[in-house]
Amino acid sequence: MHKLRVVLDNTVYYSAVGLHGAGASKVLDAWHAEQFELLTSEAILQEVERVLRTKAAYETGIALILATLRRWAILVTSTEVITACRDADDNKILAAAVAGRADYIVTDDKDLRVLSPFRGIEIITVNRFLRRLGIRRRKP
Repeated sequence: MHKLRVVLDNTVYYSAVGLHGAGASKVLDAWHAEQFELLTSEAILQEVERVLRTKAAYETGIALILATLRRWAILVTSTEVITACRDADDNKILAAAVAGRADYIVTDDKDLRVLSPFRGIEIITVNRFLRRLGIRRRKP
């Protein structure tokens, strides 16, 4: 059986450590439960670190997140330069997804979602991805 291959945008990581990130936390929980393979790249990890350092208050948590990603996610290397996104910073997400033959990119970033599907890769929101996994979110 094919396990889903997924790239998460940095907005998902940030939401997971933020106060309003129940859905994003459930996505990471699903990854820990091995419901999908998580793809990332060095460029994505650097962006996640930068975003978390500017928006999060605790260094230990950031270090733990990055160490977990480096150890357990599949690190892909893209040899292709992609310039399809109107926000140039998001092209690294597309490049990692193409290089890793992802099934999905999960993001709440509209600049990425307008490109769906991108080379056969569906770009969907956190909530829609959770529904695809059969995970229901309880309303707060």
